[in-house]
Amino acid sequence: MIAYGSYKSEQEDIGKSAWITAWIDVSISLFAGFVVFAVLGYMAWQTKTPITELAASGPGLAFVVFPEALSLMPMPWLFSALFFLTLLSLGIDSAFSLVETVNAAFLDRHGHSHTAKVSFWVCLAGFIGGILYTTRAGLYFLDIADHFVTSYNSILVGILQAILVGWLYGAERLRRYINEVSDWSVGKWWNIAIKFVVPAVLSALLVSQFSMDLRTPYESYPAWALGIGWAIVLMPVLFFLVYLIKHQSLSRAC
Repeated sequence: MIAYGSYKSEQEDIGKSAWITAWIDVSISLFAGFVVFAVLGYMAWQTKTPITELAASGPGLAFVVFPEALSLMPMPWLFSALFFLTLLSLGIDSAFSLVETVNAAFLDRHGHSHTAKVSFWVCLAGFIGGILYTTRAGLYFLDIADHFVTSYNSILVGILQAILVGWLYGAERLRRYINEVSDWSVGKWWNIAIKFVVPAVLSALLVSQFSMDLRTPYESYPAWALGIGWAIVLMPVLFFLVYLIKHQSLSRAC
């Protein structure tokens, strides 16, 4: 979102864009929830299986449970084709955002003269790394990566963004700028939300998930597999800390 937002005009109506994006995203998520449980309910009725045994999340839902449920519906070929075409389009769209995020980090630091070259190497690295998910154990590795990135990395990024915006850049400073370029104003409640509410809620979610994973290893995976998941969490944090310390040292030296 930050990478995409950096390409917008400085006079873009931030308030209206943020509200519209948030409401559309929430609406589609709610609609998708109704669709998922309607399909699972139909599968439970057809197979005489309790829905609690069919309920799944992440890759297991998309690649195991849902295809089996679609095979039980009338015209399964049509609904399966629509489902996987939609899934493919979502995957490509997500890949665009992932590549663009890495591209933006390199190009902002080294200039925009080698956009195509940077994109090529980023895509090549992603392709090589993605080969792991095409192996027979690929679904398990995907499940581990999905769990730890969603449960820890995403929440950590949210907490750090809230701190950077609310405390270092200044919540009131950003709010005044948003209101200057927006038709839909943002009230002072936003300052409290970004400085206190958002970090507190996300921190509570992080602590809760960490406590749960300590008590019960995720999906009873072996220790080495969970070690990969924790490495996915810790490596970006270590890179961030090293960069921050190095940047502070250079600033003091200058």
